[in-house]
Amino acid sequence: MKTYLKKFGLFALMGAIPLVGLYMLLNMTDIKPLLTDSVSFDYKADLVAEANLEQVDVLCVGSSIALNNVGSRAMQEYLGKDYTYYNFSSWGLTMQDLNIMLPVLLEKYQPKVVLVASGPMDFEKQKVGMCTTEEFSWYINNERRPYFYFKNSDLYNLFQRKRTRNKYTKFAHPEMRIHLLMDEWGGSNLITKRDNFQWFRYDENLIKVTEDYQYDELKKLCDYSKSQSTPLVFVASPMKKKPNCEDEACKQFIREHTQRTREIVEGSGQTFVDMHSNHTYADSLFCDESHLVYGGPDSLSNDIVKEISLKSMLEANPHATAGK
Repeated sequence: MKTYLKKFGLFALMGAIPLVGLYMLLNMTDIKPLLTDSVSFDYKADLVAEANLEQVDVLCVGSSIALNNVGSRAMQEYLGKDYTYYNFSSWGLTMQDLNIMLPVLLEKYQPKVVLVASGPMDFEKQKVGMCTTEEFSWYINNERRPYFYFKNSDLYNLFQRKRTRNKYTKFAHPEMRIHLLMDEWGGSNLITKRDNFQWFRYDENLIKVTEDYQYDELKKLCDYSKSQSTPLVFVASPMKKKPNCEDEACKQFIREHTQRTREIVEGSGQTFVDMHSNHTYADSLFCDESHLVYGGPDSLSNDIVKEISLKSMLEANPHATAGK
C-alpha cells in the first residue's frame, strides 16, 4: 500500500510540474486569465487589482455610458483633495451585472456615494457572460489566480484576448471611437478632438427594446445599496436628439423609461437625476445616440455635482472618512 501511495504521489507531482511551469510562463508573458468573455470588463478588473486602491468616496459604476460620459477630471477637481473618486464601469454592463459587482465593491471600498450613469441600453438582455460575485471578489483581490486559468484553460482564447486587449490599449489611437485608454480614475473619454471622427456611428438609431427583469434588477441595486447605508445616485444620461429620436414613438419610449426608472429609484429612497429631459446637450457633443465626446463628459460631471450637491451628500454620510 505504501509503495502504491508513493507511486501515485510521484505521478501526481510529475503531472503538476508542467502545469506549474505553464502558469509561471503565462504570468511572465503577461497573459492574463479570463474572468468573463468581455475584454473591457476583464481589463478594468485587472486595472483595479493592480492599482491597489483603498477607500473610494465616490464610486461610479455602469456600462460604457458611465465609463465614457462621466468626466473623471472634472469630478476629481470638484471633489478636491478631501475625497476620492474611481470609475469601475465597462462596456455592455446591465443592471443585472451591476448587482453581481456591487456587494464586492461596497465591502472593499466603503464608498460614501454610488453613482450610476445609465441609458435604456443598460436595460436590454444581458450581453456579457459574467462571473459570479465570489469570482469577481477573488479576481480584484488577487486571490486564487490559478483557478481562473484552469476554469478557462483554452490557450488560443488566452492569447487571442491579449491580442484584442492590445488593440484597444497599447495600439489604440486616442481619438478613435472604440478604445480602452483609461485615465487614472478609471474613466475614458472617447474623443477629445474632431480628428478621425467616425461618422458612421453618429446617426445610428436609438435602442428601443428593454427587458422587464432589468427594472427588477435596478430595484435590487437600490435596495442593496440602501441596506448598506450607501446613498445611490441614478443619473439618466443625456442622449442625442437628431436624427436618432425625433419621432413621437421614440420620445414616448424615453419618457416611459425615464418615469419607470425614476419611480424605482425614488421609491427605494435613493436619488434620481434626469440629465436627459431637464438639460440640453448639443448634438455636436455626441459621437452616437448616447456617448458624449469632446467636453461633454466634463460638462455632465459638473452638472451632476451641482444638481445633487454632491459634497453635501458626502459630508452627511459618515460611512467613510474624508481624505483617506
